[in-house]
Amino acid sequence: DIISCINLVLAVGLCVDYSVHIGHAYLIAKGSRHQKALEAVSTIGPAVFNGGVTTFLALLLCCLSTGHVFLTFFKVFSLTVVFGLFHGLLLFPVILSVLGPVDSSESSPSGGSTPTISYASDVSSSASTSHTSSPEKGKRNRGFESEIEEKNGTLVKP
Repeated sequence: DIISCINLVLAVGLCVDYSVHIGHAYLIAKGSRHQKALEAVSTIGPAVFNGGVTTFLALLLCCLSTGHVFLTFFKVFSLTVVFGLFHGLLLFPVILSVLGPVDSSESSPSGGSTPTISYASDVSSSASTSHTSSPEKGKRNRGFESEIEEKNGTLVKP
């Protein structure tokens, strides 16, 4: 049945969405595995739950339909929402608290060869505070300063 196949492809994307939000919040959190899992569920968990509930409420009217397409859509997506919320909010955080990645500072206190992961938020906040302390930072982009100032001057001048 082509309708079920299309619904299944859409359902996979929706189901993965719940777990990806929790996983991203886990990676950003600091502390031990257990602390990171708790922080992930407490910070993004209510938003994920709200998204699941509103998705289910949007599908609720489909169950009143007599059409095969709408009933199939309702069955597939309501089960997807229920299982997605279960896996994203209950099962996945438990798995992360047992097997999830740990912070590099926690795993190698002697400063071993474990690579450190930096996030865009870390880079942007450190760049704004450390640009004056490092004269070499951004040196390769300084070659374009005169060209940019020239273009800005032509844009400003009438």
